Amino acid sequence: MYLLIVLVSIHLAGVAHASPPAPFMPVTEVQAGMQGIGLTVFSGTQVDTFGVDILGVVHNGLGVGRDLILARLYGGPLEETGVVRGMSGSPVFVEDRLIGAVAYGWSFAKSPICGITPIEQMVEVMMRPMDTAAEEAASRRPSRIAIHHLKDIDGAFPPRSSLDSRERPAMEPLGTPVWVAGMPHGAAAVLREVLEPLGMHVLSGPAGTSSAPAAVIEPGAALGVQLIEGDMSATGIGTVTLVDEDQVLAFGHPMMMLGAASLPLTAAHIYEVLPSRHLSFKLGAATSPVGAMRQDRSPGIAGRLGPVPSMLPVSVGITTDGDHRPFRFRVARHEDLTASLVRATLLGSLESRAKLFGDATVELKADIGLTDAAPIRLNQRYSGPAALVHAAVEAVRPIHELMSSPLPGLQLDSLAFDMHLHDHLATAVIRSIRAGSETVHPGERLEVTIELQPHRDVVQKRRIQLTVPRDLAPGPVQLRVGAGNVIRGWDMARRPDAFRPRDASHLVQLLNQVYRNDVLVAELFRETPGLTLDGRELPSLPPSASATLRASASSGHLGPSYGQVLDQISLPTEYVLEGQLSVELKVERRPGNLQSTGVQP
Repeated sequence: MYLLIVLVSIHLAGVAHASPPAPFMPVTEVQAGMQGIGLTVFSGTQVDTFGVDILGVVHNGLGVGRDLILARLYGGPLEETGVVRGMSGSPVFVEDRLIGAVAYGWSFAKSPICGITPIEQMVEVMMRPMDTAAEEAASRRPSRIAIHHLKDIDGAFPPRSSLDSRERPAMEPLGTPVWVAGMPHGAAAVLREVLEPLGMHVLSGPAGTSSAPAAVIEPGAALGVQLIEGDMSATGIGTVTLVDEDQVLAFGHPMMMLGAASLPLTAAHIYEVLPSRHLSFKLGAATSPVGAMRQDRSPGIAGRLGPVPSMLPVSVGITTDGDHRPFRFRVARHEDLTASLVRATLLGSLESRAKLFGDATVELKADIGLTDAAPIRLNQRYSGPAALVHAAVEAVRPIHELMSSPLPGLQLDSLAFDMHLHDHLATAVIRSIRAGSETVHPGERLEVTIELQPHRDVVQKRRIQLTVPRDLAPGPVQLRVGAGNVIRGWDMARRPDAFRPRDASHLVQLLNQVYRNDVLVAELFRETPGLTLDGRELPSLPPSASATLRASASSGHLGPSYGQVLDQISLPTEYVLEGQLSVELKVERRPGNLQSTGVQP
């Protein structure tokens, strides 16, 4: 019997590699007791065979209209390892016909029992659009729910067991092992946060680009979906189910349920199958690019062999103690993934060169190149126990804004980051503000003293002058002080419409606005309602003019404003500032007795 199986397996391997593809067996013909052969790679790039005993068919086993074929596998290392992550997509043949792909398993199970996705469900994915038009349509669609929120949607994905839960068998997609290389713990943690709620499994190992010869993309061959390439890499690995001319079908379950997408496909080299009490997995690496994944749906992924989607070039320079170290990467382009992938490269660069936590001050410069628009340039300073992580998070915020924006003309071209690190704190708390008088008069100069409390240093004083407008009506005004990042929040609350981008150039302008953390800002502010026209303030409008603007349909986009900045001054400091303070003053026409008033936090 074993010899017969071997001979049949050799024959079926030849059938699977031939063109046209092997004929299909519909799930209605699959019966318990049938025997078959599966194809996968256990080591290297050579497609191996394994035996399959059909246990039965569970109708609607994966949901309404989605059946599941149950089978027991044997041969190769499977008796020792059980079903293996990375086998997802391994084609199964019965009577020389393709019935489907290995795709599901039971966590903590000792026997190699699996779930097979029927082939007729999988080919539906292959029939969806596979050209660049689908990619362009996907890139133009409005931003979807952010990926890190998907974990909160009950039932959005099949249930997954976890190692810290009760160790009981649970059926789950075998998932896509994402092998990362050159990526320290902090960077890998970012990928886990983003990818594991989607059923992917981030694993560390020697999984960079392999120097092994590229394999032929054929049924049973290992297939990679590349997310990061360069000094660090991340590639999701599964198995090819079907090749039809230049189209390829794989996995038997979703990778990330992205729908229409465009991610690079690679051949892959499998080093070894590693046994695990939870679910065993293949240890593998990308070899050479082979095409583009175009569809990511419930029954599997599909794409085209040939041209590879462009990846976003990222350069990171880390300077510490006068020593500069450059890093180079390319990351996949996707509206929900790119920002997180870039953040992982930043954190990985920092962790490789320096550290992630502990007292530090970092000077961040970023150049975000756009294909058809002016670049976005950031220049910011951070200091504190988590300054490096904070800098990495803030550095990718504009990337997320650009990738998720529905506005046209915002194609990312390149990213360049430069970080200078210092192993000390350079922080100060805004301790107090003191005005020369609690009563001010139109047209006069107001003397203000601000006290800063640096970290483990003596209190420092900063003195500034603000001008009260000559035509200011009597009434209360606020003297308020904060760092640049605080002032941005005040501005957004005061005139929210000015921060809603009207077009691509306006969004770029907003992202280029500088609100530095080490700049002390003081301002006189009055809570006077007003209007903005296309984001521009229209202060002190008479009621008749305001009514005319509101009634005009061609005047532009009107928005509310909730106050007016009467005067403002910015003062650079050597500290990253924390805190904000304000004190109320009175504006009077008649001179009053001058006396000092202050506020303490």
